[in-house]
Amino acid sequence: MLIGKPIWYHTVYDTPDKMTPEQLERSLKAHIHIIDRIHEIPAREIREADGKLRHKGVRNPEA
Repeated sequence: MLIGKPIWYHTVYDTPDKMTPEQLERSLKAHIHIIDRIHEIPAREIREADGKLRHKGVRNPEA
């Protein structure tokens, strides 16, 4: 382990089979929570925010 993380952490070898069932469950619950929170945002707010981040100096990931 390197700095508390397995040697394959964030490499092509970092696959779900390296996770314990508890880690996989925790990860899935976190993703479900994030998706649920996004679904709570009114579509109007998302449309209004579209493009505003680029004007605040945030890099456009699609560029």
